[in-house]
Amino acid sequence: MNTAYRLPLLLYVFALLALVSSASYVALTNYAQATKTASSRSAARADLAAELVANKLLSTQYGLRTLAGFLEPLIYQADILPGTGLESLEQLLNEELSRQEFVDELFVTDLGGNVIHASSVSDAGRIPGWSFLKRRVEESPEDDLITPLYTDPESGETWIWGMRKLRSGTGDFVAVIAAPQSPAVIADALAGLSLSEGQSIAIIDESLRLVARLPDGTKAAELQGSPVDELYTRRFAESGSSSEQAVFESPIDGERRFYAFQRVQNAPYIVVVGERTSVALQGWRHSLVASAVGILLVAIIGLFFLKQFYRRVSVEKELILENQERKSLQYAAQANEAELRIASTAFDTHLGIMITDDNGLILRANRAFSRITGYDEQEVVGMSPRILQSGLQDAEFYSHLWARVGETGTWEGEIWNRRKNGDVFAEWLTITAIYGASGAVQNYVGTFHDITKRKEAEREAHRLAFYDSLTGLANRALLEERISDVCKLNTRQGTHAALLYLDIEQFRAVNDARGYGTGDLVLKSLAAQLGPIVRESDTLARIGGDEFAVLLANLHSSQEIAARSAETVADKILQAFSRPIAVLGYRIQVGVSIGITLIDGRDTPCDQQVQRAEQATQQAKERARLRGEKRIAFFNPDIQEKIVQHVLLEEELRNALAREQLAVFFQPQIRDPDHLLGYEVLLRWRHPERGMVSPAVFIPIAEQSRLILPIGRWVLEQACKRLAAWQKDAARSGLSLAVNVSVVQFQSDDFIAQLEQILEQTGAPPHLLKLEVTESLLLEDPERITEIMRHLRALGIRFSLDDFGTGYSSMSYLKGLPLDQIKIDQSFVNDVTTNLASSAIVESIIGLARGLGLEVIAEGVETEEQRKWLVKHGCIHFQGYLFGRPGEEV
Repeated sequence: MNTAYRLPLLLYVFALLALVSSASYVALTNYAQATKTASSRSAARADLAAELVANKLLSTQYGLRTLAGFLEPLIYQADILPGTGLESLEQLLNEELSRQEFVDELFVTDLGGNVIHASSVSDAGRIPGWSFLKRRVEESPEDDLITPLYTDPESGETWIWGMRKLRSGTGDFVAVIAAPQSPAVIADALAGLSLSEGQSIAIIDESLRLVARLPDGTKAAELQGSPVDELYTRRFAESGSSSEQAVFESPIDGERRFYAFQRVQNAPYIVVVGERTSVALQGWRHSLVASAVGILLVAIIGLFFLKQFYRRVSVEKELILENQERKSLQYAAQANEAELRIASTAFDTHLGIMITDDNGLILRANRAFSRITGYDEQEVVGMSPRILQSGLQDAEFYSHLWARVGETGTWEGEIWNRRKNGDVFAEWLTITAIYGASGAVQNYVGTFHDITKRKEAEREAHRLAFYDSLTGLANRALLEERISDVCKLNTRQGTHAALLYLDIEQFRAVNDARGYGTGDLVLKSLAAQLGPIVRESDTLARIGGDEFAVLLANLHSSQEIAARSAETVADKILQAFSRPIAVLGYRIQVGVSIGITLIDGRDTPCDQQVQRAEQATQQAKERARLRGEKRIAFFNPDIQEKIVQHVLLEEELRNALAREQLAVFFQPQIRDPDHLLGYEVLLRWRHPERGMVSPAVFIPIAEQSRLILPIGRWVLEQACKRLAAWQKDAARSGLSLAVNVSVVQFQSDDFIAQLEQILEQTGAPPHLLKLEVTESLLLEDPERITEIMRHLRALGIRFSLDDFGTGYSSMSYLKGLPLDQIKIDQSFVNDVTTNLASSAIVESIIGLARGLGLEVIAEGVETEEQRKWLVKHGCIHFQGYLFGRPGEEV
């Protein structure tokens, strides 16, 4: 639809919507006003009715109050003088009752409900409904009260009781004057109210029983005294509110009304005034119908004019089209010849084209068809395109193809065909159905182009992306993809798979000795040996320079059987590696360590399987090195947990120094008998969650991560600061401090400069600083270590060889080092008095130290027997719990 048609229609619809919206707004506003007016009218009528009922009941209370004024002194006298004055009391009551218009009957009772006086002789004895009246009297703190509607259980009559408490001269409550009234008294109170059409007034008591209703139809009279079971009424009665408004259906006549609730003052009654919504909203409904009729008339008139406008535009358009058609016929004759030339040129495009009839027999083929397939056009005309089929697609493929053409009229996709010379090639084919005027297929047109080179390039890219170029095996990317597939399969089928990680031993030596070319041939030979060991469904991959992996899929649902199957394959691999490999006339022997992890697809994420298998390989190497076992190991989660804890502890250790979690402790060093020489500085880590972490745990981590460098510097600074502070105290100025120094610290290039700077900044005397080094230090470049020690020795710093006897020290190196002291390891001191071997070693160390002119000190001295033995054998310097535990204070 063009603009000439669309714009008038839009304007018409917009104007109509605007009119409807305005009318709706006015209708809603009028509805709200009508509703508000009806609610206000009902509320005013309810307030007036409640006041009338209250006045009526108040007159009853005033009358009873008047009678009480006469009765109280008389009852008092009758009570004191029994047998006298009673006749005058009854006479006075009868006379007074005749003057009162508010009651027809009157009772005076004692507190037990016994009638003292009754206006009717037949009522003498016990007042009716005393249990009901007694409860009301006891619950009310007032002397005057009006009861809810009371129904006599015997006669079924309903009354409203007005009561007044009578008191003695001392103010004690001694009797009750009660007057029953018919509920009609309340209806009479409302008789003066005029009710408009649709209005009603109901009076209910606090227990939701109907007392009276106007207008008083037959149904209302029948329902008098019956409960009113209506939600809004019950909510109002329970709420304690003085007034409320609501809209709902009457439980009496089923009419929907605007209701106003109003409590009667000082009485247990509620006035409910209702006005039928059909009456209250009648005027609004009339105006709504009038508005709707007006809008409908406007819409019809507008639609008539819009139709006339469209008719005129349509006539104009037909005239224009007729003129254009005459011109187009002139141009068509001229363009027909040009179109034929264009179609002929398009047919000879670079795309292969063949046209068939509706039976699929070839009618035409272009030159590109002949170039791609090798068939000339005259060779294929009248034949079926089946002559090109390669046999790589089955009948189901072609059935789906033609079904698609039948449904949509076209098909597009990749297909493999065969040239005239027998070569198979890939083509991208589009088949289009040509329909005649009757809707039946007349021809099929197939266009295609050769994509063989592209497919070959894709295969090569896939090979480079997922296969190792040297061995032709799967690479790491393809292995991880297949691990993911195996995890999904195991999860669905409840089976297990296994991943074997193969780390080739001594391969670097082959590269170094024979060259990389020979190493490549070794890897290819290993790949060839591993191939026959695994199944076709398994995956053999090279995932690193000298690392292979084997993925064993679908082993068994039992984890134990799957583990045995994986170990069997691993044994076969070990056996294959036990034979030398013949390469270029060399017989090369390499070994292998195999780590195995089982895969169930549930407990461990797929992307962690290679890591677990690699860790298992390291476990296999460690077991072979320590216990001589075969180099096969299954992944051990306990070792994995230790590795994880190691990593976490290293991360926390990085922040320990900045967060002031590290502290230095001091353990005294003594010369026999009890002369304090100094202290050894010991590093402690107060972890906020782990508590005190043992140095045996975090020192190796610090050395491995090289965090020992900043930590070690901090310890040296603390020690030198303490030495400098002691110089101001004559009692401590001669004490020395021994500090353990790591091999990593000694190997750092700036260790000497660092220590010189600390001594200069703190002012600590160098001769009181003693560095404790271990025997392992001597194994790492002993010439350079000796040079560093001599340089520091020239500054005045002393050296102690820690844990002597536990390493593999060379005596030739030992005698050349600038040592001052040898420390006997506590492992020998612990049982020096009970173990002959330990005592012999300690004697040898003492003798060696004496021969080299070195001081000797024993650590770990805990008993007096150990000290005496050491003194006896020439060691007079000690350190251990016998003399003091490590502490922050000295």
